[in-house]
Amino acid sequence: MELMHIDEQGRADVTDVSVKPLLPRIGRAEGFITMPAVVIDDHIASMKGGNISTQQSRNRIR
Repeated sequence: MELMHIDEQGRADVTDVSVKPLLPRIGRAEGFITMPAVVIDDHIASMKGGNISTQQSRNRIR
């Protein structure tokens, strides 16, 4: 899977990431359905308006 990040100058940065299932981390199937995300080194990256915001997955689940 590829993530594309466009910075403030309009340059695109494409990163290959390995997609891991979120079910063992979240424990509920609806969490995987309502939050499309990929796990990058124990961080959850969610697409918001073209930007990638990451935070510790345990903070997101709490």
